[in-house]
Amino acid sequence: MNKTDRHFEILQSLRNQRISTAESIAQRVGVSVRTIYRDIDSLNESGFQIIGRPRQGFKLTAPAFLPPLNLTRTELIAVTIGLQYVAKTQDHILQAAAKDLISKIGDTTQRNPNSLPLSILPHLAPNENIVLPIGPILEAIQAHQKIHLNYQNPHGTSTQRIVWPLQVEMWAKVWTLTAWCELKVDFRVFRLDRIQSIITLDEQFNDEPGRTYQDFLESMKENGPSS
Repeated sequence: MNKTDRHFEILQSLRNQRISTAESIAQRVGVSVRTIYRDIDSLNESGFQIIGRPRQGFKLTAPAFLPPLNLTRTELIAVTIGLQYVAKTQDHILQAAAKDLISKIGDTTQRNPNSLPLSILPHLAPNENIVLPIGPILEAIQAHQKIHLNYQNPHGTSTQRIVWPLQVEMWAKVWTLTAWCELKVDFRVFRLDRIQSIITLDEQFNDEPGRTYQDFLESMKENGPSS
């Protein structure tokens, strides 16, 4: 995480809580406590009013306003629709990120996204009682890392697969993973709610001709998906 992103996260942490310790902030942004102290000093020099209390933590003594975003009302509605849906996903990391971003957008646009004339209704939202491994899969896709799946097929039988994750898709209430399956030597589409466990492997894969997501889309025109 770069310095600018850290500063945003530090301010967000201090705004959401009355007092935050350097240790808790450091854990949140993934840096050392010493780096947090330097960041706090830098934020104070930039005009933010942050004080530290011994054995308690840091606190904002004045409201912190982020730089304004030039979003039209239609753009704000479009962004908020997506964020409201993500905030209802079964991945706790994405949930927290979406809720923080909704708050940031409200601050930077001087509008309250929650007051817009729209909402994600329960029957359109995913089942919040099921935890889906969306975050780990997205990380594996970005890092080109293979993953091991313990997967339950539509007939209730468990199968072990090593796959090359290519794309996560959302179909109303159903999330799927499109991947190249080493067992079937072909593309396969897996429902995330049927994944019983997932392990990200150290082994990486390359974008080989015939095994990319674009190749999958081309094959879909002729054969349709399989799992």
